[in-house]
Amino acid sequence: MNRRVLSVFLASPGDMEAEREAVHEVVDRFNKSLGRQLDLQIDLLGWEDTLPGFERPQSLINKDVDACDLFIGMLWRRWGSNTKQYSSGFEEEFTVARTRHIETAQPEIWLYFKDIGGESLSDPGEQLKKVLQFISLQTEEKELTYRRFSETIEFKDKLYDTLIKYALRLSRQVEARSAASTEGVTRPSRKEVSTVLDNVKSGEPEGAEELFGMLSTVRAYIKEKGEVSLDFWQRARLNLLAVSLLSPQHIWELLGPHQQNLFYRKRKEWNLLPQEQALLIRSLVADDRGTQPGWFWLAKRDEKGISGLLIYLTLTDGNDAVRRNAFRWLRVSGQAPSSGFIKSSISEQDHVVLAEVLQLAELCEDQDITKDIEVLLDAKDANIRDAALEAYLTISFRADQAKAISLMTEKSTVVPKVMWKALKEGSLEAAETSLMSMLTEGSAEIREFACRALRKRGELSKGTAEHLLKDPDSRVRGIAVLALMEGGRSFNLEEISSLFEKFQKENLGLGLDRLRKPVMEDDIAPFMFEKWEYSQLKEYINYYDIQSAIAYRLLAQKHFDKFGVVVNRDLQDACQEFKRESASRLAGRFGLPAEKIITAYEKTDEFLASTFIGSAMEGMASHAVKDALPYARKYLGRFKYETADEQALLIFEQSGEESDVELLLRFAEKTNRDIMSDAVRIAITISGNREKLIRSVVFREDDAEVIASVVGIPYVGSSPTPDQLAIAALDHSGLLENKDARMEIAKEALKSNSESVRLSAVRVLHDVLDRAELENFLDEYIEREAYFYNVVSLMDALIYAPGAYGHHAAVKLSGESEIDDRVLALKGFPQ
Repeated sequence: MNRRVLSVFLASPGDMEAEREAVHEVVDRFNKSLGRQLDLQIDLLGWEDTLPGFERPQSLINKDVDACDLFIGMLWRRWGSNTKQYSSGFEEEFTVARTRHIETAQPEIWLYFKDIGGESLSDPGEQLKKVLQFISLQTEEKELTYRRFSETIEFKDKLYDTLIKYALRLSRQVEARSAASTEGVTRPSRKEVSTVLDNVKSGEPEGAEELFGMLSTVRAYIKEKGEVSLDFWQRARLNLLAVSLLSPQHIWELLGPHQQNLFYRKRKEWNLLPQEQALLIRSLVADDRGTQPGWFWLAKRDEKGISGLLIYLTLTDGNDAVRRNAFRWLRVSGQAPSSGFIKSSISEQDHVVLAEVLQLAELCEDQDITKDIEVLLDAKDANIRDAALEAYLTISFRADQAKAISLMTEKSTVVPKVMWKALKEGSLEAAETSLMSMLTEGSAEIREFACRALRKRGELSKGTAEHLLKDPDSRVRGIAVLALMEGGRSFNLEEISSLFEKFQKENLGLGLDRLRKPVMEDDIAPFMFEKWEYSQLKEYINYYDIQSAIAYRLLAQKHFDKFGVVVNRDLQDACQEFKRESASRLAGRFGLPAEKIITAYEKTDEFLASTFIGSAMEGMASHAVKDALPYARKYLGRFKYETADEQALLIFEQSGEESDVELLLRFAEKTNRDIMSDAVRIAITISGNREKLIRSVVFREDDAEVIASVVGIPYVGSSPTPDQLAIAALDHSGLLENKDARMEIAKEALKSNSESVRLSAVRVLHDVLDRAELENFLDEYIEREAYFYNVVSLMDALIYAPGAYGHHAAVKLSGESEIDDRVLALKGFPQ
């Protein structure tokens, strides 16, 4: 076996001499013992190993950083000296390593921070402040994991243990390429995976002959020292060959986005060797940023073939990013993995990769795999424990709902997705006794789940619901109130308010609990008002009570025949008469204290006015009142609160005229994204020249004169949200009947510097072009003088990715979230 070399760069300021010496000792010990057994040699480099030269000293050091496989950074009290480009040598070295890691998934980066004494923390100097800022940044961003230590001996032990585990994992992954099949593990056959693609057959000479010619030219140059007569693309091909030959031994060597996109331009011309294709595909799989195309080289494989290749990569590839994303892609496919495959993969040492394994395991149909997952329920890493428990409960639930529910109540604080789905679909078979025990023993989310299930099945008794009114969680109390209302009990507003007055103190937990929107009286009041008669509602409404807006809305919607006169009056005078009536009623009820109530509400007057006016216009819109348009024009964008704007837009959609386009676009420039999109859509709908209007919005920065001529808006520079406006116009370009015009607008929009605008343009092209047309456009696009990698990567997946993999790319492009039923339930109320 050829001995492999692991290049390690050690970065630290000058106060870590003892730790640097410890690293040298650890590496020396490894190389003399385990390294020989694994045929792995660690080559340790640091600033002291850099040879002198005629360059900036730090630039010479950076070359070693650029070549390393593993970067170890250590900090204590000192930050280091300025390098003229960065505040310290450590910062520059870390930045070089991190930048390359982002682009190529290498080097591996380990950070170690030595504990700082309390005295130093109380009065840190400039050096220590920078160290603390760096540690704080790593903690907040959670991009890289790090370890802390107190003493050098502790650091030495931690580093040696970590290094051994890392080396064993690398050895296991590399040697797995030639290992025999493990009993019970489903592996693709050697015949299926030894050649990454089938389009280059064994013995086919074309690609090899082309390379032989180039290599002969290089040989002549070396021998005769003449001029190399290779063009740019020949040199690029040799670069691909060199990296592909290095990659099997140097497992961290992958292609960056610049290289991958360069080679992609020749995808239909070059006849690649299997090694070259393997490198391109591994780089595609490892890509986390959506900038590296490569599905073209997998085009001859069907969905099953892709899955077989991904399984092979998870079992054999030594690169963490490749394995992690291979597991992720397998989950996207939705295919149930074999228990043997999951059993083999659970031995994964990298925690990020293992979390992906456990998420994939949720699809496994073999109950026996739960025995292997069970050992991870007590893992030290909280993320692994949570992922293992989710997988364990999900798999168990399919076979024995009662057992899974019991275990969830005992060990978990969240409800697995599969259980929320069962509740939604009506397939939950939990016994009433199990659900009742969840109400007393479970977490807030589990109690909510049980409460919803009991209410849906009609098993939430009056006594239980009354008891749940004292539950500490507002969502549980809210469901109990609804159940009691359904049973005939009535509540007054004072009772409702007292039940939910402390909602803001709830929901301070971590994880998914953050999604659990607390219930307020506003969520419950509509159900109460629904049962009131017209006279009760009319008597109740009061300008100085925000709950009254709910009653006002019901009056405007359900009793417009009687209440329409009041609606017209309030829209005409912006609720001034309504305010006077309410003030008079308060004075009659409370006397002088009424003035204090009115004064307190004056601070929220604009919010109150916009709320009531919005309710009034909602009534007009729901009844399609002919005279409503002047009110929509009057109030659109008038208030800083947008409660009236949505209703005004409904009226514009019903009866707007072309003269309203200018007003709608002015409004779209200053409102939030959701309402802005509706405003743009309605403006396009009522415009007499839709194509011209869409162009004016999409290309507004480059075509100011068109804007002025079409909608009369003076050009005053960039709009506050030019990208969002362009995206809205592109998304609603389907209102154009002319497919070619829509396509041309999208093609031009691909030149935008905004990634979001470009993705919207790709959405349009995917909608109007068939596969062959989209492929022809991609061929044309990559020959442009300037183009964007994410556009190429996305179109590559849309055109060439088969089955579920292609569907996933389309869903991602559409902007739809693949949100699970649990998240939907936790965000929404009452359902």
